[in-house]
Amino acid sequence: MLNSDDIHWLQRLSGYADAAILGAVERVETWGIPRLSRELGAKSSADGHLAATMLCQALDWLAQAGVEEGRLIGKLKRPDTWPMWTEIRLAGLLAYAAGGVKEIELDVPIGGGSGHNTDFRFRFAGDPAMHRVEVKALGLSAKERDFCMMWAPVLRSIVPARGICIAHIDIDTRPAGFNRQKRRELCRDVERWAKHRQSPCGPVSATVAAAHGTREQYVRRLTATMNDHLSQLPDSDVGWMAFHWGNGAPFHLIAEAVAGARLPKHIAGVILGGSAIILDGQLHDMLMVCPRTSSGDMVFHSTVDGFDPSPIFEGFETSVGVRPTILRVPGDRGPKELLARDGSEPFWPFNILLSPDPADSEEALYD
Repeated sequence: MLNSDDIHWLQRLSGYADAAILGAVERVETWGIPRLSRELGAKSSADGHLAATMLCQALDWLAQAGVEEGRLIGKLKRPDTWPMWTEIRLAGLLAYAAGGVKEIELDVPIGGGSGHNTDFRFRFAGDPAMHRVEVKALGLSAKERDFCMMWAPVLRSIVPARGICIAHIDIDTRPAGFNRQKRRELCRDVERWAKHRQSPCGPVSATVAAAHGTREQYVRRLTATMNDHLSQLPDSDVGWMAFHWGNGAPFHLIAEAVAGARLPKHIAGVILGGSAIILDGQLHDMLMVCPRTSSGDMVFHSTVDGFDPSPIFEGFETSVGVRPTILRVPGDRGPKELLARDGSEPFWPFNILLSPDPADSEEALYD
């Protein structure tokens, strides 16, 4: 289990109570699933602790909609942890945020003796149609993961006491070393700026590399994924492709992928669900619905009552999605690493957007 200081900082970053984080990790351990315990249990990282909390929250949302927890835990016993985590988390967000759910079915056969299933089928109040939802995780491509791993050592070598240091870099640029004087200058500039901005999360610090040049590859990958999995949405019901938004990509790229995919008439559109930390003391859970009939417009839902999510949407809309990040919190001997987006994992359970890209970021790339 993480120590009490780390749990406290997770509480300040996410808004989850310390007891909720600890309780979720302990709950995961009681299921006795070794693979899941490694990723989300007592010996997991800070990411794993928050992912456990997010999973248990989704289980509770689905239980309130009438789904048996035992069946959901059965999904988690399957070989791949994160795809199953993704299915449950996104279905929970849909059940909670969309509202009016009358019935949820799991692993619904598509018929025709194929042996394949659709992940979920929903029935909503006032709607006679059944809605099938096929869920996929959006992780990093191999190229994006390599970029994160290449730049992580550089990010770890720049350690401001507080504030966010961001470098804007073309994804094909290889790292160059920073001498000690350059690192000190960068940290000094960041710390001077941070003195005039008080984060609700306190004196956290981070270094980030924002990777530009990933847009076209992302749209192609998403379009191909949609086309590959359409067979799991038979025309007997209304169908939706649903993606867990774990890579922070701008939302308008989803609309571009929808336009490029060969969607049959029974496919209603695409759902994007996910969460983000933006250093305001709250993990923001959001659901974005993009009907195929729209001209790029989306319907947004937030799980925070009375919260206007438009600034968060705008921040991600104008920023690049691939952002390897080392986030630090105060420790006894100076800043210590708490959350890392360093390419060691292909999937991120939530996004971190510490500062939206400035308008001139394309002209300020590092070389």
